[in-house]
Amino acid sequence: MTQFVSAEALKSWLDGLTRERTLIAPKVVADEVMYSPVGSSAEIAFQYERPKMSAKEFMWPATESIATLNLTAPSITAPMLDKEQVIFGLRPCDARGIKAMDAILLTEPADALYADKRGKTALVGLSCPRMFTGCFCTSLDSSPNDARDLDVLLTAVEGGYAVQAVTDKGRALLVTAKMEERDVDVPKPAVEAPLAPVLPVQEWAGRFNDPYWARISERCISCRVCTFVCPTCRCFDVRDSVEADRTVNRLRSWDACQLEAFCRIAGNHNPRPTRHQRLRQRFYCKFSYVPQDFGPLACVGCGRCVVECPVNIDIREMLTDIQNKA
Repeated sequence: MTQFVSAEALKSWLDGLTRERTLIAPKVVADEVMYSPVGSSAEIAFQYERPKMSAKEFMWPATESIATLNLTAPSITAPMLDKEQVIFGLRPCDARGIKAMDAILLTEPADALYADKRGKTALVGLSCPRMFTGCFCTSLDSSPNDARDLDVLLTAVEGGYAVQAVTDKGRALLVTAKMEERDVDVPKPAVEAPLAPVLPVQEWAGRFNDPYWARISERCISCRVCTFVCPTCRCFDVRDSVEADRTVNRLRSWDACQLEAFCRIAGNHNPRPTRHQRLRQRFYCKFSYVPQDFGPLACVGCGRCVVECPVNIDIREMLTDIQNKA
């Protein structure tokens, strides 16, 4: 028997959540499906593929104030979430992205603002019925119905959804959901054959000076779209803004390793002055540096960078090429 919630009961549960929490869910915004705050279940796009952007924005915003300093009456404050939030309809790859962010940002010394959001956020996922264009999660120890990084996983079945409570947080969240035990046929997602095994972390060092990186970078235009759509890219810059009321607002904004000035330091020295060094940095960060320092791969196989790259640099091809020492 399987825990089951009807489509109508699910919507009623979600509407109830909006009365006490911020509900974030897939929503059509300017003809694109995006994770977005919603006021009711009527705004949610239940039939969707992969949202244009990942949900990391609600854990690690594109721009956020990290501190304010009042110069008139000196005091420093850091903004925290005013109430808990639920991210509904999260694809398993995006939940895996948050897991990778956790490994980096919750390691001591933890990022206080991220830790605050993470502690106040529940992740309710929805299984993918199949792998979408560009997806390769099955090559990275995951799958379209991987529940491991979620609090609750829903899978569409006839008349509603099969419900899998994964964590205590998820079980507590489901207390108000009208569920029943039912014998349902839970479909298996359609998957594609995985790529060749990803090169082991310890072997990446031997590929560092391979001429392959210069060849592949000839196509790159440093547009940075790959980093912005990525669920795990978290590099940032910090700027101070002085407001009219003599308040200094310190802002943290997304940055990208593909930007020429990204690593520029005092004396105008740039340790990665060439495009191929910056492109290599992106891949080494995901498959070598982060796994070595924090544990998980910093790539989840969501395929967004594959789909969005304007010059068709395909991370799947890179993984295959570097495995074969192209």
